[in-house]
Amino acid sequence: MTRILLSLLLALTCYAPTPLFFAQNGASAAATEPVISGLVLSLTGDSLSAGSVTTWTDASGNGYDCTQGTVASRPTAVAGPNGKMVVTFDGVDDFLTGSSIVVGNDDFTVLVVGYAVAGTASYARVIAMASNADDRDYASANGFLLGITTAPLLRVYRALADLGGVSITLSDWGVWSSDWSGSQNLVRIDNGTAGTASNSGTLNANKYRLGAAFNLGSLSGTYLNGSIGAVRVFNRQITDTERADWVAWARSKYGI
Repeated sequence: MTRILLSLLLALTCYAPTPLFFAQNGASAAATEPVISGLVLSLTGDSLSAGSVTTWTDASGNGYDCTQGTVASRPTAVAGPNGKMVVTFDGVDDFLTGSSIVVGNDDFTVLVVGYAVAGTASYARVIAMASNADDRDYASANGFLLGITTAPLLRVYRALADLGGVSITLSDWGVWSSDWSGSQNLVRIDNGTAGTASNSGTLNANKYRLGAAFNLGSLSGTYLNGSIGAVRVFNRQITDTERADWVAWARSKYGI
C-alpha cells in the first residue's frame, strides 16, 4: 500500500500544471490577445521584417496603414523585448503617417506598447491625430496627441489643453494608455494610477502620425527617440477590466 501511495504522489508531482504568469496588476496574462470591441486601428510588429519600414499594415481590417515614402525618414524594424519585432524611431527625422483613420467619437481609447530613451526631446510625439482641414495635432479642436514632455512625463494634449500626465521612466518599456470619456482624459503607464484633466469635444481625426508632429515646421523637438511595439485605437472608452486584461497580455507577450 505504501508503495502505491508513493507512486501516486510521484505521478501528481510530475504532472502538476505549470503555474500561471501573473502581471504586475494581478491579472493573469492571456496567451492570446483579448478581444475588445470597437477596434479602429491595430498595429503590431509581428507583421514586419527586420529593416527599413515603408508600410506598417493595419491588422484591424479597416485599412488604416501608415507609411513613409522618404527613405531617410523611415524608422527601422528590429527585434525588441522577448524577441518581438518593434519599430524604432531615431529622434531626428523618422515618422510614419496614416492618411485615412476616422474615429469621430467623443470617447475613445489609445493603447501603445512603447519605449523612449533618455534624452528624448520635449513634446516628442508617440501618436498624433489631426483633421484634414487642420494639420495641427494638439492645437486643433479635433486633434489629439500622446507624447513625452520634460520632467519627464507621458502626457496628453488636445485643443491646446494639457489633459493630464504621469511620470515616466525613460529607457523602460511600458504599456501607455489614454482613455477619453468625452469630458475627462485618463493617461496611464501599465495599469497604474491615472493622471486626469477635464475637457470636452469630439475626436474627429482622419489621419494620424507615429513618431512626430504634423506641424513639423512650427515646433521643434517633436520626434520620438524610442520604439513602438504595438498600437491599438478604439472608438469607445474601454472598461478598466478590458484595459487590465490587455496590459497583462502585452506585458507577457513582450516580457516587460
